Order: sequence, then C-alpha cells, then structure tokens
Amino acid sequence: MFVRTQTNGSRTYLLVVDNVRVDGKVKQRVLHRLGRLDELLANGQLDALIQSLSRFSENSPCSVPMLKATALSLTVLESGRR
Repeated sequence: MFVRTQTNGSRTYLLVVDNVRVDGKVKQRVLHRLGRLDELLANGQLDALIQSLSRFSENSPCSVPMLKATALSLTVLESGRR
C-alpha cells in the first residue's frame, strides 16, 4: 500500500493505492481518493494526516516539512507530464 498522485486535466489528486496481481499482471487498485493535492496542502489536512499516521510508525518520526516539500515537488513533476 502506498500513496500516489493522479493528474486529471489541470488538477492533481492524492490516492491511496495497493498492488494486486490479476491474470499474472500487477494492477493498481485505488483504495481511497484523499482529495485534490492543492486543497489538502492549502488547508493543512495533508500535514494533519501525516502527523496522525506517524503515530503508528515504528520508524523514526516523520518530518512534516520534508514531506510537504516532497508533495510540492510531486506537484511540479506531475504538472510537467502530458
């Protein structure tokens, strides 16, 4: 299970997806659409979600500013795709 972005027109959405094997091929199954990335960043919901999820991590605590910068980088990279 992991998070990825999906661009639809000019909007980028954040999705929670899982890989499943169907007929010998790996397919991505969308488990949940978290919403538009720009809105999640603007209203602080992405940071709140990351902080909430980090409570369950056995690894060292997440750095929210680093993840936010990564999310912004993904936005820039995704917007460059056609």
